[in-house]
Amino acid sequence: ISSDLFISALYEMENDLVAEITKVILEITADQLVDYAGRQQLTDAIQEHINKYLVEEKDMFPGITGVFITNFNIV
Repeated sequence: ISSDLFISALYEMENDLVAEITKVILEITADQLVDYAGRQQLTDAIQEHINKYLVEEKDMFPGITGVFITNFNIV
């Protein structure tokens, strides 16, 4: 049940989360996206930034445990 509430809360703040992710990916290059290490650094940075945002700005549990890049779209 708590995971459903967490997902629901994230859904409610989707626009804010997209804005926060955008801050992280503004300086990404195409070379980083095609390189495994670059993609790993990017996903780690997004996860760290969003969890920090959840704690500091939303007073929420930092429950993002994985970030995936699919077809150069961030999910």
